[in-house]
Order: sequence, then structure tokens, then C-alpha cells
Amino acid sequence: MDLLENEKLKISRELHDSMGPFLVPLKGFVKQNDHFVSADRVFWNDHISRFENHIGGLNERLYPSELLENNVGDALNGISSNFMFSDTKFIVAKFPELYLKGNSGIHIYRIIQESVLNIIKHVQPEFITISYHLSDTVLQINVSYQSDITLFNKTVTKGRRGQSIINQRLELLKSNYELVLDENLVFEKFIFSIQN
Repeated sequence: MDLLENEKLKISRELHDSMGPFLVPLKGFVKQNDHFVSADRVFWNDHISRFENHIGGLNERLYPSELLENNVGDALNGISSNFMFSDTKFIVAKFPELYLKGNSGIHIYRIIQESVLNIIKHVQPEFITISYHLSDTVLQINVSYQSDITLFNKTVTKGRRGQSIINQRLELLKSNYELVLDENLVFEKFIFSIQN
């Protein structure tokens, strides 16, 4: 898992380092070229800005910048931006700054990211709520959403790739996972032992 995260970080840095030198001169060319009329400049600047935003979003999904300093709290605050093209609404509790040792922060972030991806992919709920409880030694993250039993079973099937990745990371962190279906609401509880 650590090798995979190192590779994602490397790709994220490469994307940043290769796109910047391409986009900066392109913006300068559009700004300074006399052949562009005003409407063309607006058109190209708009497209370049949207492209920059897409690249920035991709870069953040590959490796959130907050995790470069092991701040999993701030990374989790921005997790809904990974799914901005989804119709699902997010209610995310404001996580405090939370600096964790080693790679535990990235693993916690990836577990929640993968869980939310599975939910959106298989259930397509109207809303997802992400909340937490934090003590000196435990971080509990709760993910809840509406679902029926059929979609619920499809989401958490152990043979699915996403669920197996979650299970591998949970095992790596020696963490607990509880899943409860109550009426048409699902509660996923991730319980992590932490050391700041």
C-alpha cells in the first residue's frame, strides 16, 4: 500500500511539474497575441482556466496536498470535492487539523474516499453524511446514507475490488469497521487507533 501511495504522490508531482510550464506560456500567448479579438481571449482564457481547475482537481484526488504534511483532518474536509460531478449532496462535519504519524493519515483518507466512491457508484444516494468522534487515542468516522437492502448488499460485497482495498487498509491500520442497516439508512463506522 505504501508503494502505491508513493506512486500516486510521484504522479501528482509530475502532473503539477509538467502542466505548469505548459499552461503559463499558453496564458501569456493568449494575453499578448494581437491576433486575438477580445471575445477570443475570453473564450481561450475560460478554457485554460477550466483545464487548470480539472488538472488541479485530478492532482488533489491523486494525493491531497494536506496529506503532504500528514494533516488528515483538512484532507477529509475537502473529500466531497472528489465527487463534484455526482448528484449526491454531502454533509461533512468540519474536521479539526489532525496530524498523524507515518502513513496512517493517507490510509484513513483512502478508506473514506473508497467507501464514498463505492456508495456513489453502487447506491447513488441523495445524500451522504460524514461525521466524526475524536478522543486522544481514537478517531471514529461515520459515513451514513440512505439505501435499500439490495443496494446495500451490492455496496459491501467482500469480493468487490473497492471493498477489498478498504479491508486491506483497515487490516494494515489494525482498525475496526462496523456496518449497520437501520430501516433505509446505512451507517458505516470506521474506528481508528491514532497517535498524534
